[in-house]
Amino acid sequence: MFYCLHYFDTVNSTNTVAKEKTFPLPAVIFCEKQDNGHGRNGKKWVSKPGNLFMTICLENHFGTKATELSFVAGLAIYDAVASYSETKPVLKWPNDVLVHEKKISGILIENTGDKIFIGIGVNLFNHPENLDQDCCHLSEISDQSFGRDDILLKVIEKFEVYKSLWQKDGVSIIYNLWSERSFPRGKELTVYLEKHKEKGLYEGIDEEGCLLLKTDNKVIKITTADVRLQ
Repeated sequence: MFYCLHYFDTVNSTNTVAKEKTFPLPAVIFCEKQDNGHGRNGKKWVSKPGNLFMTICLENHFGTKATELSFVAGLAIYDAVASYSETKPVLKWPNDVLVHEKKISGILIENTGDKIFIGIGVNLFNHPENLDQDCCHLSEISDQSFGRDDILLKVIEKFEVYKSLWQKDGVSIIYNLWSERSFPRGKELTVYLEKHKEKGLYEGIDEEGCLLLKTDNKVIKITTADVRLQ
């Protein structure tokens, strides 16, 4: 599948542009700078120039399964980062990529019913400071030379590989591949739910892609939350 690439200098956010303008699909929107990048739950994504800010735009033929594309995108970013990193990245539920337990990338999926927008940010040459979680960038953990477009094209290439696998063989193989690249079971986590938080041990994900958290006397199934490492 061929993706039409559309470059902008400065935008509000690539997801916003993708939703407000009409592009031949599938398309990829990327830019030099975002003035109002955001992640899940409206959290601000600090968008320093030089990093990768992109949105993959697809027709939504997937229905309720569209959210599974977050795991597809996670695998694509993992492979792109791993191609240049001296240290293997780790996938953190639900939508982050870490290196040395520091965030290097995040994913935001939005849809308008007929279209789906997969927003991706990757810290390449700098990273934000003084956030609620530690961050890093690719050039500080790599001894290889690369440019933004190298990572952009690698993410697109791998996204199409994993999306094709997902469409052909189903989500179970995607969940298995994702789990192999996540933390081992027993990792201590703090999970921030809507009205309270839970501390426990990572027990992987289930057949629906939900987080499993082992507390003192039970395993909790979590469908949506913010997750922090202890």
